[in-house]
Amino acid sequence: MTEADWLNPHATVQGLTHGLPKTPVGRSKAGRRKFRLFACAVCRLFWDRLPEECLRRAIEGTELVAEGALPKEYLDSAHRVAQEAGLNSFVAPGGDEPQKRLAFALIDALTRHEAPRVAFGVVSYALPLADHHGPPDAHALIIRLLRDVFGNPFLKVKFDKKWRTDTAVTLARQMYESRDFSAMPIMADALQDAGCDNADVLDHCRGDGPHVYGCWVADLVLGKQ
Repeated sequence: MTEADWLNPHATVQGLTHGLPKTPVGRSKAGRRKFRLFACAVCRLFWDRLPEECLRRAIEGTELVAEGALPKEYLDSAHRVAQEAGLNSFVAPGGDEPQKRLAFALIDALTRHEAPRVAFGVVSYALPLADHHGPPDAHALIIRLLRDVFGNPFLKVKFDKKWRTDTAVTLARQMYESRDFSAMPIMADALQDAGCDNADVLDHCRGDGPHVYGCWVADLVLGKQ
């Protein structure tokens, strides 16, 4: 995949998630973390529609695996729990509805081990699930989530550690803990006050978003990449 492919306004999210693992960023340890966090962000689009609480717990646990706070073996247990819940659901009245099957398949894909395949698998189930009960124009939204997490994987952003002030770090940490990213423009002001003059960084903070856990600018502020 080339930079032109990544920036192509007509790109498909399937094509981007298929091509991204072939890039240097996609093959890196940081890239594997971002694949998982992107996949979790996509799953969170359906948070209130997931039929079982164990599916939501699997999303939260996978985020912790991505951050190294839980071992990868957690994925195996979450996978088994979700599969068992799915089997029980399918034999219950109304359990064979297509949207329920897709919801369980979504988490089945999320709790696999190989991070790039996780991202591609989650996208493959998220798009048809969105046809049943998802956000409008889900394809465009998911591409924006992907670009929020990875930024431009062909562009090395120089981030001066002097910009990593207490104010900026506190804002980024609070947004990650709350999953509320409405303070992104305020973080842009804090970065600018600290001397940040990088247009890509500032414009991303002040853009329309959406922003999610794993946002490339918030990661830079927190020293995660």
